[in-house]
Amino acid sequence: ESRGVTIRQLRAVWANVQRRCTDEKWTNRQGVLLKPEQVNLYDVNKYVIKPFTNTSQRSFVESLPSTSGPQPPRWFISHWWGEPVKDFLSCLEQHTRDFLWNKDDVQDAGGGGMTIDTPYWVCAYANNQWHLTDDITRDPSKSGFTKALIAANGRTVSILDKEGTVFTRVWCVYELYLALLVERKLGFPRVWAAYTAHKHLSKVGSGYNDEALEAVGIVHG
Repeated sequence: ESRGVTIRQLRAVWANVQRRCTDEKWTNRQGVLLKPEQVNLYDVNKYVIKPFTNTSQRSFVESLPSTSGPQPPRWFISHWWGEPVKDFLSCLEQHTRDFLWNKDDVQDAGGGGMTIDTPYWVCAYANNQWHLTDDITRDPSKSGFTKALIAANGRTVSILDKEGTVFTRVWCVYELYLALLVERKLGFPRVWAAYTAHKHLSKVGSGYNDEALEAVGIVHG
């Protein structure tokens, strides 16, 4: 549960995808050639995570040289592996901007104070892909997912693709169940947000230029 990944580290993953995907002729699970913007976490696990952690046999986060110690997550990420990693990163970049401020106890409890070095819990990078039974247990309440959500004080971000596939995945539904009932089940105030990749212009006010954004979110409250 202390294996959160930062925006800075996720940017490095995306840079790795952009650098290698076309030259190395990456293919998806159906054998179709991929473009960098099509690469999802199934592909990243195949071409980045597993090869990078083959020697260490540890999680991706633990194996990174930029990880100097425990990285407890401030937010728990609920998503499925099928969305493009580019879109996933866009969502978290926007979430980090939206939750930048931390001026009082209310903003602090609500997950404010985010920077590119604040960890998020993302299962693919946090779980040891060589020993998944360590984190995916028969009893979901004892799983790495539940422990990480508790470590994040129940603060949860759901990342949605255009089809809302996350709502058809049993683990994601369980995570959302915990997130929405977190006050009753875990004793934390409920803080939930949902983000999706969507290019648009943000109206920032009179006298300012519209801002081009890559994602949009709905936040609790």
